[in-house]
Amino acid sequence: GAQMLTLKFSREDESEADIVGMDLAARAGFDPAAGVTLWQKMMAASKGAPPQFLSTHPAGATRIKDIEGKLPKVQPIYARAAKPERNFGPPAKAEAGAAKK
Repeated sequence: GAQMLTLKFSREDESEADIVGMDLAARAGFDPAAGVTLWQKMMAASKGAPPQFLSTHPAGATRIKDIEGKLPKVQPIYARAAKPERNFGPPAKAEAGAAKK
């Protein structure tokens, strides 16, 4: 029984960390709504995971619901934040030629 109670506290800690992460992402100019897509992909990849009550982490569906519930609070922060420069994608042609030398 004590271990089951500890798992609940772990899930609560994880949920709190998710919310803090959303706030930090929004302040850094990253879209906090992207967490929904992330957890949808994680759910698809973790088929057969144990039920939430046996896990130290909230289920993906719970995380998505929590993220969607907190979005109204963090979206204004994201809207005001400076957006980071995008540094991903295929290399520019000049860089690709320089890399071969």
